Amino acid sequence: MTGITIAQFICKSKCSDICQCPTGQTSCTDSTGFAFCVDTRSNSQFCGSCNNDCSKTPNPSGSSCQAGSCQCPSGQTACDTGTGQKQCVDLTSSTQNCEACGNVCSGGQLCNPDPTTGKSTCSCPAGEQRCNGQCITTDTDLNCGACGIACTASTTCKADSSGGGGHSCQCVSGQLGDNNNCGGCGIACTGGQSCQNNVCACPPDKPNLVNGQCQQCPAGTVMGTGTDVGKCVRDCSNLGPDYQYCSNYGQCINVKNSAEAQQNCGACGNVCSAGLSCVNGSCSATIPNCIPSGTGSTGDALCRVCGTGDQALCASCINVNPSCP
Repeated sequence: MTGITIAQFICKSKCSDICQCPTGQTSCTDSTGFAFCVDTRSNSQFCGSCNNDCSKTPNPSGSSCQAGSCQCPSGQTACDTGTGQKQCVDLTSSTQNCEACGNVCSGGQLCNPDPTTGKSTCSCPAGEQRCNGQCITTDTDLNCGACGIACTASTTCKADSSGGGGHSCQCVSGQLGDNNNCGGCGIACTGGQSCQNNVCACPPDKPNLVNGQCQQCPAGTVMGTGTDVGKCVRDCSNLGPDYQYCSNYGQCINVKNSAEAQQNCGACGNVCSAGLSCVNGSCSATIPNCIPSGTGSTGDALCRVCGTGDQALCASCINVNPSCP
């Protein structure tokens, strides 16, 4: 302990055996009964009295003895920390006590002096801004250029080409597919269309694109298929589930099993390539069972080259099968 030594006691009178502390000091006794002289004006363990320790409550943590009382260092203030003992803090920089005790800087903010007012305020670090209670940078896909501006799946946050330090969501080649970059950067879907497989298309309930707006098909018409997608065409459902109206033929045709199905297999305009036949709405390389020559429809000379076992399908046969009669 500072100043704890018996040698500090001096004899004040030649005629007595009483030892006293020097002027300005006080005799204090520790827990073992050992007495010593201290200057209670500056000793932080015995500040102002023998029983006042600046490191313990009710004195604030970090205080020191100044002129006989426990005080915080110059520029600091005693604030309640919730631990039962106050603490000396710098109100100009403490994030838990910014400019005033208990004023907490949250969301990543720092306590910084305001050069204009001279007072400290909570603010985000340089290069960041406040967004939904948090300090953020505006160079991410979630907050691009400003708070809450999120980039879509086909864009990413990049620095503006102007070099001004700003950022914006920019199209990424090879990551296309959103309504603003459908099939290519800058190709926007409008009029109620959405990007479907990198193509702008109207929704099923409004399949008809008229004057740039998606509209419902009139009564008696339906949304076309294949090359007729985006068009309202005649409803052929009264002829059977396999029939569709194809504008390239100008009539309702069977798109699964018919001569016309070879050019409209499963959907209008879906042409089966050389060597393939349209069988049940799919282009197939399989040569089905042969049908004897002359058993098909009148004038159908193709019945002997391939078939499915159903004479009604003879007209769709195109692949020559040498094993056919």
